Amino acid sequence: MIKELNFELKYSRFSIIFQLFIGLSLAILLYQLLSPIWWLIALILFSISFLLFLKQSRISQISYLDQKSWSVAYSSPKIISRVEITKIIDYQMFIVMYFDGAPMKVAIIWFDQLPLQYWKQLKVLQKLH
Repeated sequence: MIKELNFELKYSRFSIIFQLFIGLSLAILLYQLLSPIWWLIALILFSISFLLFLKQSRISQISYLDQKSWSVAYSSPKIISRVEITKIIDYQMFIVMYFDGAPMKVAIIWFDQLPLQYWKQLKVLQKLH
């Protein structure tokens, strides 16, 4: 099983919806707490942070190489890095992977980025790690 670990990640729509929901919830809460000018400033800052979130580079593929080495391919700058996974944390809807020796030290993999079979393999990998 360990030799077949090659995860091709799709674009996650759920992460976008989740970020929008959290942002809108905070905007509604701040509307009730702040004066209109401060609320407008907060709304502009939320919009800028959401646009920066959309522009960040995303992982398109994670492949097992040997022992502790993994290959990580990024989608936007087309970079392939050889990394070592130091920690994997499962939050049911997404999995957080911590890398050693990569341009991005943390990767979040949402459940809708992988088919169910590969999602289960990733969960087993988390339990073994």
